[in-house]
Amino acid sequence: MNHLDDAPPTAGNATALPQSPRLLAETGYLALYDGHVDEARTIFEGLERLVPDDVLPKLGLAECALAASDLEGAMRFAKAAARVPSCDQSALLFAYWLQAKAALRAGDASGARELARRMLDLDPDGPWSASLRTLLEAY
Repeated sequence: MNHLDDAPPTAGNATALPQSPRLLAETGYLALYDGHVDEARTIFEGLERLVPDDVLPKLGLAECALAASDLEGAMRFAKAAARVPSCDQSALLFAYWLQAKAALRAGDASGARELARRMLDLDPDGPWSASLRTLLEAY
């Protein structure tokens, strides 16, 4: 499964990571986007142990969970990412996006709508605004 269309407009605070962890994160996303979900999960789990207070491993784990249809896990990791103190607006928006996708796949359209509204409140003209408005109209 290719998730390139769902990649965050920026990688959150990935640039704040030291060189080696950043390379691990990039390797994890490459594995994930190439369909190697288990390998990507392993990389992001290791990255989370290496930099536990960073948002990027949690976002990666949320994406891995979504790819594996583990909707509860995706929601759990995306919520954890949103609570990281260093979570910037871009990463927060992406965490909400992942939660909305998990909610939709779980059949919770009202939860997905609420998350879409939160995203639009934070960034009404951002890169996802057109997609979010479409989601709100469709559901």
